[in-house]
Amino acid sequence: MKAYDESLDNIGIVTHQTVACDYCGAMIPYGKIHRTDDFLNLCSNCLRRFESLPDPIKGSVTEFLIGNVI
Repeated sequence: MKAYDESLDNIGIVTHQTVACDYCGAMIPYGKIHRTDDFLNLCSNCLRRFESLPDPIKGSVTEFLIGNVI
């Protein structure tokens, strides 16, 4: 999982915006959100919870959160 790259602050890209966690819905400052390889935005608590899931369940949760449940 990749976290926010602080070097982006130096070039003025969105630094004071908040983003909703895709798992719990909490509004998190852009610099503290974790973006997964599947483009999910997760807060730190949800990222820990998500990473602890077994792989088959993690895949199903990812598809549900993305909205691709087919």
